[in-house]
Amino acid sequence: MTTVPWRTAEQFAELYVISDLHLGGCDDFQIFHQGELLAEFIDRLRTRRVDGTLALVINGDTVDFLAEQEPKYFDPEGAGEKLDRIVGDVSFKPVFTALRRFTATKGRRLIVTLGNHDLELALPWMRERLLSHLTSDDAGRGRVTLAFDGAGYVAQVGSAPVYCVHGNDVDEWNFTEYDKLRRQGLGTMLGETVPEWTPNAGTKLVVDVMNSIKARFPFVDLLKPETEAVVPTLCALDPSLKSKLGGVLKVAARRAWDELRMFTGFLSADQEAERRGGRELSPEAAVDTLLARSFGTGSARELERSTAEVLLANARLAIENDDQPAEALPQGRSDAHLGIVSGIWDVITRKSKVEVLREFLEKLEHDQSFLLTTPDTTFQRTNALVKENAIVVTGHTHMERALPRGGQRGIYFNSGTWVRLMQFTPAQLANEVSFTPVYEAIAAGKMASLAPYIMSRPCAVRIRLVENQTEACLLRPEAGLADLGVVVPGSRFVY
Repeated sequence: MTTVPWRTAEQFAELYVISDLHLGGCDDFQIFHQGELLAEFIDRLRTRRVDGTLALVINGDTVDFLAEQEPKYFDPEGAGEKLDRIVGDVSFKPVFTALRRFTATKGRRLIVTLGNHDLELALPWMRERLLSHLTSDDAGRGRVTLAFDGAGYVAQVGSAPVYCVHGNDVDEWNFTEYDKLRRQGLGTMLGETVPEWTPNAGTKLVVDVMNSIKARFPFVDLLKPETEAVVPTLCALDPSLKSKLGGVLKVAARRAWDELRMFTGFLSADQEAERRGGRELSPEAAVDTLLARSFGTGSARELERSTAEVLLANARLAIENDDQPAEALPQGRSDAHLGIVSGIWDVITRKSKVEVLREFLEKLEHDQSFLLTTPDTTFQRTNALVKENAIVVTGHTHMERALPRGGQRGIYFNSGTWVRLMQFTPAQLANEVSFTPVYEAIAAGKMASLAPYIMSRPCAVRIRLVENQTEACLLRPEAGLADLGVVVPGSRFVY
């Protein structure tokens, strides 16, 4: 259970939350292209007349170190130069210039939380470097809060407590070890030898697999969910990429172990190794689950249950019996599992590439709805953790959400993203004939060819006091508007 000291939270008249800017990368590696619009939005917040203090929260993944050239899992030595390059990039410079104007204004506060693509910002010397880019004087520094300890940020608007957190820590692919992150910073400053950084599964997937493929298929950055969408899509486009799954196998194994660790409360890789007796979780079961979830039916769903749900159920049982959780982990896979996965690959390779990709994207479109009220995994897990009656705001998934938390526990929002997304219509996915032009655009490997299928949905959560009530909604900023943006239909709530 998460218990938040709401009474110590700072009070604001209005609070705005954006997230997942992913400022970073060069040329086709840039998925953010709203620099002028975001700068305009920030300036409108700066000049807005408010009876009290107005705050802007950038709720994680402000910059994207993994999109930079020569990416590393974790780059304490090179992150400073990468941040300087990002700030000076013509695509991103308007945003940082607007933020400096914002922090130079009385009655304004800027809060930045940590995401999973900008972990290096939490290092002490990187905090200072970031502040130098966000502010122009000491007064401006006093208006900035860097909430980089993993706990998120709490505030108060009227009678409503507000809790902002990126959301990656309820995602087993992108779990962050904050204790180890702090030790990295302290050890480096003291000149000590620090242990090698162990990346989570999502970071390994991006660095080991996705970045090497982007030059050929730049659209992969636009697909969400990142893991379930990208790997099967690439397999459908080119089955020969199966050889790339060597990296994904390690990723999947790391993911499965992170999921178990999130339940058991293990804090570090060293503790895990000690508790496991140095044994490694076999990666095959996890990658089987990934493919079965994407392409399989019937018995493949049984496989998913046997490799994921049974894995955790056995671990829980082992813990209840005071045994080691590792004893519950499968060390191999059965012939039945091998047969199922072989069958999945047989389906992938026998059907036309167009039809395989169409069928998969059709499932993905159905499973990953763009509807505001879909109670996705990030909502469910965050909602379960935060027991208080509060307005909870996350990001991370790039999918906007606005829905009640149930009972008397407040409201949940996901602030979406300012990067480009891909969405296909039911008509485009209806059959092989209608989908062929889409496939040809994807297979062309050029972002320009995908223009008809790319959309931009910049979003902000607005929470403000209106006639003694706290009103919250999603805003869609648009260039040239007299106001901050258009309220997204169905997203307005009163706390």
